[in-house]
Amino acid sequence: MSIRETFASPLRASRLRRALFQVHLWSGIVLSLYIIVICVTGSTIVFRRELDKALCPTVLTVQVRTHRLTPAELKGKARAAYPRFELNEIEVRPASAPNAPVQISLSRDVTRLERLFDPYTGADLAPTVACEPHFVTALAAFHADLGGGRAGLRVNGLAALAVILICLSGAIVWWPGTKHWWRGMTVRRNVARHRLIRDLHGAMGFWLVLFVLEWALTGLYFAFPDPFNSFTDLFVDAGVSSLAVDDAVAWVVRLHFGRAFGYDAEILWAVVGLLPAALVVTGLLTWWQRLSRA
Repeated sequence: MSIRETFASPLRASRLRRALFQVHLWSGIVLSLYIIVICVTGSTIVFRRELDKALCPTVLTVQVRTHRLTPAELKGKARAAYPRFELNEIEVRPASAPNAPVQISLSRDVTRLERLFDPYTGADLAPTVACEPHFVTALAAFHADLGGGRAGLRVNGLAALAVILICLSGAIVWWPGTKHWWRGMTVRRNVARHRLIRDLHGAMGFWLVLFVLEWALTGLYFAFPDPFNSFTDLFVDAGVSSLAVDDAVAWVVRLHFGRAFGYDAEILWAVVGLLPAALVVTGLLTWWQRLSRA
């Protein structure tokens, strides 16, 4: 059977599909707790700055003056103070607090900078975050290396590799054939509960696969950067600008965190980041229902 014929049919009875199903099933079971913990911690630290501000607020006031700078003028002050950064957004405190500073956010590559400016003089005053509570730092560190330092980071990388295997095996097992591909992307109503859960697992997996692959690949990159750097060097050797390659890598890394694209992206990333945990739950329920019917 050719590759095209293999992926043009549902593969219901093929040995390859049965083997990949077992890989997908047992990898998912073994990593179920890990995936849930990584999802919860990852979605939480998307709001790392917001947690810092809430738990360690900056108390700062400015002298009220007659003339208040416009947002455009404040952006100019921010650009002058940080010329290497690209202005991303500006947030002005409510007019009910005339003595409050203005928060300006700037971004460059994977770095996001948030500063407080005097809305009357345009002076750069202080960072928006006065400190980071130990709880937040520990949570971010646990997400990065499971609390195990360099060894934990490598374990995280190996787990990310296993998640990639789960995604790829799940995609092949899920594939319903070219004639019924749309059915695998949707959830049927008015079906038995076990079919509903199975449909939900398959449809969620389809819509989430690119997100999960991106998070897993960047997690693998954080743990084992050398192979990725060697790969990007091939593009530089082929004549691609090293700056363009670095910018592309930085953009992909930014996608992992979601914090560099504004608050709307943070909310989206936090919600979508929890959905793989729901995939684990629906997968475990599907497996348990199979055992119950056996």
